[in-house]
Amino acid sequence: MVQYPTEITTGLTGTVSGNRICIDLPLNAFGPNRPINGSTLFNVTAFSGGRNNTLGDVYAEADSTRSFDFPLGNVASTPLASVVSRKIHGTAGTFDINLPLTGPRGVECRRPGGTGTGGVDHKLIFTFSSPVTSCGTANTGSVSSGPNPNQCTVNLTGVPDAQYVTVTLTGVADNTACGAFNASATMGVLGGDVTGDRVVNSKDQNYINSKSGQIPTAATFRADVTVDGLINGNDASFVGNRNGHRLP
Repeated sequence: MVQYPTEITTGLTGTVSGNRICIDLPLNAFGPNRPINGSTLFNVTAFSGGRNNTLGDVYAEADSTRSFDFPLGNVASTPLASVVSRKIHGTAGTFDINLPLTGPRGVECRRPGGTGTGGVDHKLIFTFSSPVTSCGTANTGSVSSGPNPNQCTVNLTGVPDAQYVTVTLTGVADNTACGAFNASATMGVLGGDVTGDRVVNSKDQNYINSKSGQIPTAATFRADVTVDGLINGNDASFVGNRNGHRLP
């Protein structure tokens, strides 16, 4: 039984999963005499045995004994760490385009394909701060666990060019969060936008020309828009055919 503050005797909810106990505490019940120190709820003591007195057997805030310091967690938050769009550039290697969770949206400039999975145009990797026990369901595409224990993979097909696509995972569960949560990321799809400025123009063409003949690296792989492992005229033609395309 959990009773904190002492006046709360009903309405507490929570879950038990293995050796993890999650307790939902109504924060509006706390105040100066029931302290929250920064991100920590403190002076909560667990004890066992019979109770002779409803109030007298419960430790008060004034007690010097502090058996547990509980970190507070927001049930609406998500332990999502990062999301990337991943493609294989032939023998040059596998390269990721970061899709920031806040601020300007990431832009996937490479052609559909190159995902290592037949018929899949784009592959998004969701990385969480702890191992995932369930990836939930995706609002678009297909979702599966992996490749690492703390990751989920979403395969996308038929995504229109020059559009934004938002992928939301509903019902994700890990080893730390109290209950399932949602995770979302948005990707701009604009083939040929090598510079990532949301428009295909001479800047993209010039960048490819400056790297022509090179094998793509972690610093230059965006120029290999055809994802064949070599920056050359094929990439320049791909960009030239899309000159003037832009994201909304």
